[in-house]
Amino acid sequence: MNLPFFIAKRYLFAKKSHNVINIISLISAVGIGIGSMALIVILSVYNGFDTLVKSFYQEYQPHFIITPQQGKSFHINTNSFDAVRAIEGIESLQPVVEEDVFVQYGDNQAIAQIKGVDSSYGRISGTDASVKEGEFKTFVGQTAHAIVGRELAATLRLRVRFLDPLELYFPSRNSTVSLLNPSGSLNSESLFPSGIIALNQEFDSKGIFIPVSVARQLLEYSDNEVTSLEIYLNREGEANSGNIEKQLHKILNGKSSKQDDETTTSLTIKNKFQQNETLYKMMRAEKFAVFLILFFVIVIVSVNIFGSLSMLIIDKKKDLQTYLCMGASKA
Repeated sequence: MNLPFFIAKRYLFAKKSHNVINIISLISAVGIGIGSMALIVILSVYNGFDTLVKSFYQEYQPHFIITPQQGKSFHINTNSFDAVRAIEGIESLQPVVEEDVFVQYGDNQAIAQIKGVDSSYGRISGTDASVKEGEFKTFVGQTAHAIVGRELAATLRLRVRFLDPLELYFPSRNSTVSLLNPSGSLNSESLFPSGIIALNQEFDSKGIFIPVSVARQLLEYSDNEVTSLEIYLNREGEANSGNIEKQLHKILNGKSSKQDDETTTSLTIKNKFQQNETLYKMMRAEKFAVFLILFFVIVIVSVNIFGSLSMLIIDKKKDLQTYLCMGASKA
């Protein structure tokens, strides 16, 4: 076994008149080594980045979210949703009411997005762990409270221990606008801040959690009307999420559900991936593009190695004949 390696070493490193082939081979070998290393390192970085971004979103994202295909809201007091509540593996159904509103705190004003949630929402979704100041409480006694995004709180100059209430305004759907008293056509609610939360840049810049009952009153929704329904699974449900998703589609968008509930709106059911589909697709596309570029670099370098080895064999044909005559095998 030592003889073939000795001959190969002599051909690769010995000084010869035609050493340009050896130089090309050496450069190609170094190139493919660097290219392979770069491919592994960059793809590892992308995998880590992908995992990090997913962890930011999936920490508090529901396993499934139900939204109407048309319009802004739908009712959840139907036979179909009673069947959904009976599915094994579902831990909680969280009603949510979302809308953009005008907010004022003292002399500071901003446009914010309220998210009306149940009192158990912070514990079920895990968002209470992201509270940076105060507590995740939508009610303190009988008084409604709000949990404000960190950047929005900075814009409004709001702190938990301040005594001023947070004012929310939204145009009434049932009253006409009066030129003499424009403010009379606005619904308003006052809440005290109970916490400042940091979830992600999008929510932190404009998001506010408020009680779902206050959100319905501000938007003039009925007691069972929501803009979305978030579904959280227990451990058993997480292991069987695919089957639960099929059951949700069958119950909520099947023919039987439309016959049982004549007022049922066509609904969209999204899992965790579909809730951030654009983000995940973009990350996968970037990862694939980097892989493709580095793969072509390695292919080009490999072709160079193949070419240089072919030239080396052609250059050493006479030496090969000598070795064969001396009894060496083709291998």
